[in-house]
Amino acid sequence: MAEATTDTDLEETPRRRRDRATETAKAARERASETARRARERASLAAEAARERGRRAVDSTSAGVADNPLAAIAGGVVIGALIAGLLPRTKPEDRLAGDVGRKVRAQARKTVTNVRQNAKDQLDELGLTADNAKDQLKGLASKFGQVASDAAGGSKKQK
Repeated sequence: MAEATTDTDLEETPRRRRDRATETAKAARERASETARRARERASLAAEAARERGRRAVDSTSAGVADNPLAAIAGGVVIGALIAGLLPRTKPEDRLAGDVGRKVRAQARKTVTNVRQNAKDQLDELGLTADNAKDQLKGLASKFGQVASDAAGGSKKQK
C-alpha cells in the first residue's frame, strides 16, 4: 500500500505543478492585459489633452492675428527678412545665377525694404510702434512656447 501512495504522489506532483504553472501563466496574462489596457487609456487621455491644448493655441493665435493683423504681417515680414539675411550665398548659386541672380537679389532687397517701410508706415498710422509690435510678437511666441511646454508636461503627467 505504501507503494501505491508513492505512485499516486508521483503522479500528482507533475499534475499539480502543471496546474500551478497554468494558473500562474493565466494570472500573468490577466495582469499584463490590464496593464496594457490602462496604458492605452492613459495614452488616449494624454493625446486628447494635447489635442485640446493645440486647439486652444490655434484659437488664441487666431484671435491674436485677428486683433492685430498688421502686427502679424509685420512679424511675418521681419521673420522672412531675418531668415533671408541669415542664409549665405553660395558659389554654385553665384555661378548658375550670375548677373540675373544679382539683379533678383537687388530687387528682393528693394522689395523687402519697401514692404518694411510700408508696414512701418501702416503701424505708425494706427498708432502702433515697433516696440508694441515686438512686444505682441514676443507674447505670441511666449504663448506658443508655453503651450508646447504644457503639452509636453501634460503628456508626462498623464503617464
